[in-house]
Amino acid sequence: MFTNMVLNVNVDVCHNLSPIFSKFIDYSLSPESVFPEALQEVLDCYLWILSKKPDVEEKLGFRPEKIVICGDSAGGNFTMALMEVLNIIQKQIIADGGDCWPYRYPDGLFLFYAPFTLSTKMVSPSRILTSIDGLVPLGTLLNCLGAYLPDELISNESKLSEKNQTIVLADSPDTFVYRIGSLFNKISEFLKYLCNLQVVNRSKPWFRQNENLRHCLEQMNMFLENPFISPLMLEKIEFNHIPLYLYPLTFDAFLDDSIEMAKKWRPDKVQIYSIDEVPHGFLNLVDFDHKARIASYHCIDHIFDILS
Repeated sequence: MFTNMVLNVNVDVCHNLSPIFSKFIDYSLSPESVFPEALQEVLDCYLWILSKKPDVEEKLGFRPEKIVICGDSAGGNFTMALMEVLNIIQKQIIADGGDCWPYRYPDGLFLFYAPFTLSTKMVSPSRILTSIDGLVPLGTLLNCLGAYLPDELISNESKLSEKNQTIVLADSPDTFVYRIGSLFNKISEFLKYLCNLQVVNRSKPWFRQNENLRHCLEQMNMFLENPFISPLMLEKIEFNHIPLYLYPLTFDAFLDDSIEMAKKWRPDKVQIYSIDEVPHGFLNLVDFDHKARIASYHCIDHIFDILS
């Protein structure tokens, strides 16, 4: 089961997982949908798979026995938030004397270059690297953050005004890489998309328009300290017995997020593989980048290992 923004690309990756069945959660994207809509969709889909209702086997063609969840970038964040929700549900059911098996954890987690904290207070060496990152610079991260949050957290009504929506799309790494990857062989559609970005006379992004940026960031950070948005904010992780495979990138902004998350996990249940020479979102590039393809094959081998 994949939680990912790039559905078509992951379909190509998972051709190599046959005969393992892969289901993709095509959740709603920002800026049209903000927190917690996508998380709710991921939860609904997972609980449906576990429900053993007749339509599950009818639509999937079989009854799932082992389940691993894979998520890259924001999908990795949602996956960890999903574990938090399942933990709360299980604790409540146990307290009521019920059976928590219908809400069981997956058999493993595979998370790729995932941000585990969105707070701007998070300062680490890998975050500092965003100042020289050509694909995911600081401005891009702030634009993505602004697109994900509710409107009222950003003043001056700059976040989701019509003239700024195209800016978020243009600067969002996942969306932009997705457009390039999925429309790579459709030049006419790709050019039409570029024309619609309106990058010539675009207005300033929200963090440059805001007259009181410091106050705005303080307000945002209070919201972003919610563990369902920033899983690293959890004081204690009670589900760290789930096998966890982390795939950060050597020069990625979220490298340190994976390292800190690994420290919170049981040592015998976590493995971390730092991948070299590929950019953030490399799973979107497997069709036309050899290094990205080789890296994806290594990840697939690990998925086979846990399912066997």
